[in-house]
Amino acid sequence: MNVSTASDTIDLFYGPPTSVISDCLRGFLTAKEGHDLIGADYSAIEARVVAWLAGEEKVLERFRAGEDVYVFAAAGIYKIPISKVTKAQRLIGKVAVLALGYQGGKVAFQTMASNYGVNVTDAEADLIKSEWRAENPNIVKYWWALEDAAKNAIRNPGTVFSAGARNREVKYKVAGSFLWCLLPSGRALSYPYPKLELVDTPWGEQKEGITYLSQDTISGKFVRHKAYGGLLCENITQAVARDLLAEAMLRLEEKVYPIVLHVHDEIVAEVLKDFGSVKEFEKIMCELPSWATGLPIAAEGYRGARYQK
Repeated sequence: MNVSTASDTIDLFYGPPTSVISDCLRGFLTAKEGHDLIGADYSAIEARVVAWLAGEEKVLERFRAGEDVYVFAAAGIYKIPISKVTKAQRLIGKVAVLALGYQGGKVAFQTMASNYGVNVTDAEADLIKSEWRAENPNIVKYWWALEDAAKNAIRNPGTVFSAGARNREVKYKVAGSFLWCLLPSGRALSYPYPKLELVDTPWGEQKEGITYLSQDTISGKFVRHKAYGGLLCENITQAVARDLLAEAMLRLEEKVYPIVLHVHDEIVAEVLKDFGSVKEFEKIMCELPSWATGLPIAAEGYRGARYQK
């Protein structure tokens, strides 16, 4: 069998060869002799955080009850009881939760849908978007509140403007050459040289928008990038998720779970075979810092000689 034939065979049965190789590489990461790897990642962390920041209580209650939020989302989209949601409809709900939380439209939905093998028309994607937004009004309001607060901060340097649910607000302020965003954790995000200027919208109009200076990932040059409510929401949500992960890492180290790697929302430690447990590891990860009161988080872990994903 030549290389071309082997590649085609792998692609037929397992998918793109480069992805297959990448998946296989994970298993090459092993614990040293006499040790195990214990790893866990947060479950649907961004969906939980954005609902918490925006005060979308009905979604938070589903998470607190340990219910399937994707089924809940599908029930809202299709206007049917939770008990009637099919497997295919649940998958639509999952794509909606993952794709639409940051002001995404039908293009964002279709892009995410392709990753899950979901095929719907653009008209159906647009309808799903509209129904999801109708079922999550506080998240939608949060996008606009963030954009308004950031714009007001740019118009009024030195003055603080807040957005978000009570006791979990973010605060915007222009100081020096930066637009600062103070997170609930006390950490700050920064947007260099912010401006308000006319920007093009995806629907072909122009509106007053936020731009800031940032390095282009391809050319390496500093260029102006647009910021809008959904993008600000994404920045904040992922930053809060990062802060939860960072504090969890410190707690795990204190409890003698030496961390050997972390990826996105996952932490992996290497421990002696007779030390600790997955249950304790998950529990430590899910302890809430004082600034995150009311945020329902959950983690799912494993234990073994090899790195799993």
